[in-house]
Amino acid sequence: MSKRIAAGGRTAVMVVGPPRSGTSAISGVIEALGFSFGSHERFVDPKIYAYNPIFYELESLNRLNDRIIESFGCIFNDHDCLLAPSDYTDEVFERFFGEIRDLVATEFVGAEAIGLKDTRFCLTAPLWIRALKALGYEVRVVCTARNVLASLDSNSRISGRDFRHSQRIVILGYVAAACNLVNIDKICINFDMLVETPVAEVKRLALYLNSRRSPEAAAKLIRAELNRSADPDLKMTPALAEISAALRDGAAAEAFFLRLGDLIEASGLMSIAEEARELRAAVRQKDERIDKILHDAEALQHHNNNLEAGLRCIVKDKDLHIEKLGADLDARLARILELEGDLRDAVAAKDLHIEKLGADLDVRLARILELESELRNVVAAKDSHIEKLDIEIIKASERFLSLQREFHESIAAKDDHIRKLTAAHAVDAESHRSAAAELKASIESRDAALEKLSLDHQLAKDELQRTIDEFEELKSAVRASLAFKVFGLRNKRTL
Repeated sequence: MSKRIAAGGRTAVMVVGPPRSGTSAISGVIEALGFSFGSHERFVDPKIYAYNPIFYELESLNRLNDRIIESFGCIFNDHDCLLAPSDYTDEVFERFFGEIRDLVATEFVGAEAIGLKDTRFCLTAPLWIRALKALGYEVRVVCTARNVLASLDSNSRISGRDFRHSQRIVILGYVAAACNLVNIDKICINFDMLVETPVAEVKRLALYLNSRRSPEAAAKLIRAELNRSADPDLKMTPALAEISAALRDGAAAEAFFLRLGDLIEASGLMSIAEEARELRAAVRQKDERIDKILHDAEALQHHNNNLEAGLRCIVKDKDLHIEKLGADLDARLARILELEGDLRDAVAAKDLHIEKLGADLDVRLARILELESELRNVVAAKDSHIEKLDIEIIKASERFLSLQREFHESIAAKDDHIRKLTAAHAVDAESHRSAAAELKASIESRDAALEKLSLDHQLAKDELQRTIDEFEELKSAVRASLAFKVFGLRNKRTL
């Protein structure tokens, strides 16, 4: 019997055994003794695997163990691989320790006593034992055993494979467990003995696990109907009978595991298994390479088919595009011909318009020449009129000067006459005043005549100036009109 676990601390129990060797039933008892296997909702679904009411196997634990086994080029469900403690080097430990740590932290939150069950532990137990110890757990190992013939029959019925395949599953499981649990503290629980004497076997298990729970209560989980008899037509070979007998008694089972481990080590079976594993890995690599080549060939064919279909579509699209371009070109040519006809018509119309504009321009030039002649006549007449006005102004000026001289002479004569009258009639003041009044009236009359003559002279000058201004404006307007018409005529001829 192995030493008991000290009270307190963190404990991890690993349930190790071949498929259909009673691992689920024994895990249920261990749970009843106070060890958590994690949330039942995260166990393998019994609806998918209906041969067990509950597995006590975490799906995450199964997946991680599959990855560990596959890292050695093996597949667990092939049941043709054997791993040894020497395979689990420091490099392998470092590779998977983080995942084991994360799984334990996620699946067993707050649990001090935990249980882990997976038939894959027959191959991976050394790695898990080292990792759990590194996480601070006291590790206990519970090996499961069962009547070999019953295990073979159960595996055959579940897997649908032949008897020899099931025999390899069971025997390889025991061989792998024996090889990987050499020098590991453990207890062996036989499922058949557990069904026959549940209280005694559970007490032995509770003592090993240092559980304070009632063994009797935990033993009530074990029912006789759990142990289904093997097919009566199956016959136990002497070798299988010897193994079943060795595994039936707990102490004898432990001795059997030790002896089997020694035999495996002495026989060189591990070297053969390693060579077989390397050979399988090489074959698997070749198979994977062949599969890749076939996949690449299939992908290439698929690509070629797609390329051919794409080229056909492109050619079809190009043909349609060329046909469309031809139709578009015909339409454009027809439009060009139509535009050419329109252009010719437009050119003919423009030529007629230019011809008409030329005739109109000739008429306008003749009219301009005619107007120019009339303008010259008008200018000549105006110049003659201006000359006449100048002569009249000169005559009026001379008349004015003559009248002015006459006025001054008259004034001088009057002044002289006044002096004479004054001197002659100094005595006759009344006569003098009368003469002075007449003289004054005469002077005023002459002043009025002179003022009227000056006003007429000024009016004649203003009239002459207006005539000159009007003539200059007429000359400017005629010249501007002629310049504009000549400029327009030159532009039209240029066009």
